[in-house]
Amino acid sequence: MSITLRPPPTTSLGFLAAFSLTLALAAFAPSGIAQTAPKPVATADPQADDYAALGLTTPELRTRFEAKVAARKGPTFNPALKLLFIANPTLKTHANLTPGVPVHVTRDTLYLACGILKDDDAELYPTARAILANLLPMQDADPTHPTYGTWPRAHELPLATDPKPDLNWTAFFGEALLDLRLSQPARLTDDLRAAVDRAIVIAARATLVRTGRHADPGYTNIAVKGATLACLAGQLSDDPELKARALEKLRGIAAFTRHHGDFTEYNSPTYTWVVVNALQTLRRHTNDREIRALAEELYHLTWEGIALHHHAPSGQWAGPCSRAYFDLLGPNNDFVKTLPVALQAAPEDLSVPEDLRPLFLPSSLPRTVVRSYFLANDPPSGTVVNGEFLGLLPLTGTTYLTPEFALGSISAGDFWWQKRAVLAHWGNRENPGYFRLRFLSDGQDFQAPLIASVQDKGRVLSAISFPTDGALYHYDRLPGGKLTTSSLRLRFEFGGAGRDATLSAPASAGAPVQIDLGSARLTLQLPLVSWGNRTAHYEIGRDNLTAWLDLVLSDGTPAEIDFNQLKSTLIVIAMEFSAASSTPDASAPAPVVTPQGNATEITWAGLSMLAPHTPATKETLLHRYRLGAPPTTPAVIND
Repeated sequence: MSITLRPPPTTSLGFLAAFSLTLALAAFAPSGIAQTAPKPVATADPQADDYAALGLTTPELRTRFEAKVAARKGPTFNPALKLLFIANPTLKTHANLTPGVPVHVTRDTLYLACGILKDDDAELYPTARAILANLLPMQDADPTHPTYGTWPRAHELPLATDPKPDLNWTAFFGEALLDLRLSQPARLTDDLRAAVDRAIVIAARATLVRTGRHADPGYTNIAVKGATLACLAGQLSDDPELKARALEKLRGIAAFTRHHGDFTEYNSPTYTWVVVNALQTLRRHTNDREIRALAEELYHLTWEGIALHHHAPSGQWAGPCSRAYFDLLGPNNDFVKTLPVALQAAPEDLSVPEDLRPLFLPSSLPRTVVRSYFLANDPPSGTVVNGEFLGLLPLTGTTYLTPEFALGSISAGDFWWQKRAVLAHWGNRENPGYFRLRFLSDGQDFQAPLIASVQDKGRVLSAISFPTDGALYHYDRLPGGKLTTSSLRLRFEFGGAGRDATLSAPASAGAPVQIDLGSARLTLQLPLVSWGNRTAHYEIGRDNLTAWLDLVLSDGTPAEIDFNQLKSTLIVIAMEFSAASSTPDASAPAPVVTPQGNATEITWAGLSMLAPHTPATKETLLHRYRLGAPPTTPAVIND
């Protein structure tokens, strides 16, 4: 393969692609739309021939195509490879790619092609078909391979040599192709339609033979997307075996979710919306009565979770969140743009169920929401679900929403960068603010520490303990229970409207700090900071986006922290959010901390817990935690 780097075009048209690669690729000749004789593109453009091969033979067509690319916010297009190019992927934009390493990506390119074919610009359909025809052969069609059914993450990462192929691409590609195939079959040529059908069936079969995490009903978004894909692929192919196995998978997801109360991949602004769209595809296209009933049940449950956590005054998605790539919903977020339409749409369309629509109104506040996401095993025992160690404590989310703020917490979690174990919002739709807890090692989110919380309305009592077998940053095991770091700190972060908050450190150990947040007020105190024989201190900082109060546990030259050797490590936090217009409760009792053997009892204003203060394995720590009421049972309470 010969590769030649070309300089970016400098024509007055401002073409988006920054460079291209010349390869020996099979040409795909677009067809199907009669056009008038095209005006030739200037021969000085080194990409003219590559674009012409895609059917983009005039400056006008190229400009319209480039507008589609630009709408994807970041990539450029390489016409020689027929792929989108990401110059600087980040964890937030492309979590499964190496940050900062430029690549030509496949899934984003698929979404580009499908989006064009579902849009109304018919003159761009030949280009989209050519892109699609280039992607389909990249699927692994060999059922003996561990990557059977999936696609490579990028051109530079072929499946045969990729150290971390993403099996999730099976469901994401398969469902996108399925939705295109069922919604716009006439826009595919006969040959391309047959190729799409083959790819869909291969992807569906692959989802049904997966084992481990990728077959886990607690891996909600992949489970639901896979079931949608399999059910509709069975219908499309009229394969009795595929139909039967797909229905069994969907039944299993529904039964698992009913048992635990809600989706275990809980309240994710990103992946709950993925689930809504997958279930909408299923309920729209299935012709099977039982599949439709199950799809409707899960669809309503998904929207119920969204509605209950919608904070109408700020327009934000209240916490806690199992997986989030952002802390504030912006105006360009797909959910934000779709919600006004969904609140008015007909029941058969992508719509909010009629009985849930009042929950999106400010008049529905205040309310307390308690959701069960995974029940504790009886007797208590550990179960790995979607990479999480569950079953020893009930996984319960509590959220309190008022006109002034929303505050949410999860009963047990960690500090993975996508997780929001404690999250608050306030403000209005034009200028919302947020507060969250983070744990940072050398500036990166340190996943390992466990956090357990109990909540009553605006009060959250949390305890943070340290396992010897936790993860470092992204489910990568902390080697030997040891961490080498030059900076380890617990961060109280304020963003959006919160970036302008005036912060101050506690005057003494356990002393409360009041922070004015506009419509809301946060009272914060740390009654216990136990960090071996070391002394922690506070630091305050801010940048253009956030302000923070840090509890600094370690700072300076790189040093090894051996959690196996630390005798006592526990941080206790008492947080209270209230309306700024309310009078502070001077009679509120201070948190009481009482050591009891290898654990510490904490009580505060009706909240209580027993938290382990000696490092141990994650399983041992979770066994030692005892969480007090409220809440005790899932409920929605309108206050």
